[in-house]
Amino acid sequence: MHFGGYRETREKKDLNKRTPEWMRYEKEWQRLPQRLVTNPGWNEQTIDTKAFSWGEWHVWTVDRLFRTTGVRGLYYDDWLPGASTNELAGSGYLGEGGVRRATRDIRNQRELHRRIYALVKRYRPEDGIIYLHVSGCPILPILSFADIDYDGEVMVWSDRIPPEGRYFDTYRMDIFQMLFSNRQFGTVPGFHDVTTKTLDCGGSGKILAANNQRQLWSLLLLHDIHLQSAFTSGLEELRMMWLDHFGIAEDDVKFHGYWDPENGAKLLEFGFQPDPTDIDRASKGYLATYLRPGKALLIIVRDAPNNYAGEAQATIRLDRKKLGFAPDAKLVSYDMESMARNRLGTIEGDLLKVNVDCDNFRAVLITEEK
Repeated sequence: MHFGGYRETREKKDLNKRTPEWMRYEKEWQRLPQRLVTNPGWNEQTIDTKAFSWGEWHVWTVDRLFRTTGVRGLYYDDWLPGASTNELAGSGYLGEGGVRRATRDIRNQRELHRRIYALVKRYRPEDGIIYLHVSGCPILPILSFADIDYDGEVMVWSDRIPPEGRYFDTYRMDIFQMLFSNRQFGTVPGFHDVTTKTLDCGGSGKILAANNQRQLWSLLLLHDIHLQSAFTSGLEELRMMWLDHFGIAEDDVKFHGYWDPENGAKLLEFGFQPDPTDIDRASKGYLATYLRPGKALLIIVRDAPNNYAGEAQATIRLDRKKLGFAPDAKLVSYDMESMARNRLGTIEGDLLKVNVDCDNFRAVLITEEK
């Protein structure tokens, strides 16, 4: 589905050929100012979603789709409510000098999504899914009628990328928190990996948006984002294997972000070996925890702004009560990326010490020694 417009990827010339309804209702359904894309294989005309008859037609087509096929769900691309001046659709208003100004109707699109959501859950109550690609526009009233929020493509837009194209500059923590702030309302956060695109960034020449897949992994894990699309590295399967080994998708998992005061693991310092007092080589550190009964997965991330190569030792205080461990239990730490087969770091009392490479992360599993 293309919520921002009508798209037909098989028809190369005539946009209306496969949708006779469009020929009858075009004046009411089109978003104004009109936008047409007629490239071969990508024909598109933007829709004014406030048009009543289009909403009824769309609901009817979705109902027919689920009645006559085995489809499981819907994916909406270019989902955000579009601004339109189309008076026939009920959009726009007259401003100063009689000039018609655009409106962007969020409430009407919410109502339309509510109806579609009800249809999907009626036909597929156990596994029906609505998947919204919001492109930096996470409108919470509408996302309440969706299952997956697919975002992140905005981070490749040229005005968001610094000339050097580093992950920790491009994918800033505040942007991540903003884009996926709706996760507490039940939607699954999904991320569109755009790190392999080459762009012309403000006249600074062609750059690769980012060049270290593991840095992106660390940022996704810090924000409890497990669903990704458009990866090209081939390495994401390895990460998903050890996440599955931990059981990160189980109902009993609790996530505590680096901003959460209830996080049972606190990063005390990120010192360099052998001299942790070298302020000029100081690193920023972030730590998030995933908890299941009897074990804790720590994601320890190091951002080295001065790009100092080499490992740094992270010292982490473990709050046994918050992490769910007995106060007198002997704790051990494992490398999650080895499927918890190899020991990683040392735990003395309530302090975990583990080395983290430059602009990288560690996934450390903490359990009680048996």
